[in-house]
Amino acid sequence: MFFRVLGLLACLNLSNSAYSKSVDNLILVIGDGMGPQQVSLLNYYLSNSGMKVQSQFKRLSDDGKIFIVETVPKQGLVAESASSATQMASGEYSRPGMIGLDVNGKPVTTILEKAKAKGILTGLVSDTRITHATPAAFAAHRIDRYDESGIAEDLIEVAPDLLLSGGFAYFTPKDVNDPKSKPYKKYRDIVPSGIAISSLRKDQKDLLAGAKAKGYRLVFDRQSLMKSKSLPILGLFHKESMPSAIYESLHKNDRNRLSPSLEEMTEYSLDVLSKSRKGFFLMVESGQIDWASHSNDPGYLLHQMLQMNRIIKIVVDFAEKREDTLVVITSDHETGSFSFSYSVLDKPVSENLNGQEYKRTLDYGHPEDIRLLAKQKRTCTEIMKDFDKRKKSEQTPQALVKTVKANYPYSISKQDAEKVLQAGDMADFRKMRSFEESDGFFGKYYNFKSQRQCSVLAKIVYRESNIIWGTAGHTSTPVISYVVGPSKASAPFKGMMHNTKLGQLLQQALGL
Repeated sequence: MFFRVLGLLACLNLSNSAYSKSVDNLILVIGDGMGPQQVSLLNYYLSNSGMKVQSQFKRLSDDGKIFIVETVPKQGLVAESASSATQMASGEYSRPGMIGLDVNGKPVTTILEKAKAKGILTGLVSDTRITHATPAAFAAHRIDRYDESGIAEDLIEVAPDLLLSGGFAYFTPKDVNDPKSKPYKKYRDIVPSGIAISSLRKDQKDLLAGAKAKGYRLVFDRQSLMKSKSLPILGLFHKESMPSAIYESLHKNDRNRLSPSLEEMTEYSLDVLSKSRKGFFLMVESGQIDWASHSNDPGYLLHQMLQMNRIIKIVVDFAEKREDTLVVITSDHETGSFSFSYSVLDKPVSENLNGQEYKRTLDYGHPEDIRLLAKQKRTCTEIMKDFDKRKKSEQTPQALVKTVKANYPYSISKQDAEKVLQAGDMADFRKMRSFEESDGFFGKYYNFKSQRQCSVLAKIVYRESNIIWGTAGHTSTPVISYVVGPSKASAPFKGMMHNTKLGQLLQQALGL
């Protein structure tokens, strides 16, 4: 891998850039799975919730800073995060499942690698894990996005100046799983006791030791992050993925909270990277929008979109105070085919309007119902996975009824709970009429017991909210994107474009 990276960098003409730089700093915000439907959920909620919070999407749209991006890979009609992020990171087409490779499987030099070669500070931040497809595509080169151990090696080798997310388990030797081993004791001494440590590697490579040897400051909790002001820094705050925005919302005032929120990681990154004399490139991913949509979980999705709204405000406010910073907000694809639709569940009564009878034959929805989504206390996948860990004798419909009541703004019946539990069995799930003809469009996500149950539970719990889902996978829906920055830098971002073109424009803005 080392020589491959050297070869990539050697191909760069660093002394005679093909483009004249229009900004010093570039902030790319990616809402993974965020299509126009997800944006509309946020806007509808803010319009009907009574909250005095501005939709940042509306703020940017009103200023005309909007364009459309198509996300599909070269040989396909639907994108996934690895290929789409690679296309944005490199400006070249890729294939589904590839990280940092072109359609022929050859490594492509990413915007992060080019920026680093010119002395520009670089950073990757995600609310998933740092080895996940989107952040990985900017600093790794692997044929398989699920080779997260290999991706972790690439990340340390390429060495962005700032890496903040989850994924601790892909950086530690496998012996960490043995509490009696030296590696376990070594990391137990430096990782706060409230954070579990483990390894998902199949070898004894200690990438954290390698990172430390390269000068990285290692931090594992929020308190340590806030005290660290020097680069390079590697922050891994969870053994696998970061907590959801629901968790962040419920624990935002907890001073003892160990995991930094996505907002805190973003603000920290801007603070330390903006001290660079040569500028910086920062990619921030709000990745759990995608996960919420895969689970067909609208309460979870709303919380993630509220989080995304806060992230956009942070970066846009930062950029608008400067003349040297470009912000681009986009998505790698839409997930779930989320929408609101009319139904026949609750036909409205007729009304007398100006002496005439007005009667609707369908229920077109009630905006006030959207407010209830924000009251969900846990993600459905968390609920169902924890429920599955109970003793079999405790996994009863009555117990699920109580669990749902404790975590959702709605209640379900015993019969409803039976349907959810029935969905845990794949054969029974396939027999359910609503899925008979469309199994093929739900893909691998329904291989997971919790996701099958969540899809059924979501349809039950929110059946009166006029919410529908077309799939548990991705769609080809073009994504709405936004740009903020000096007119010279932002002018090219207009109309409709493919995300390879977007990737090229990002590099041009930094003179790469």
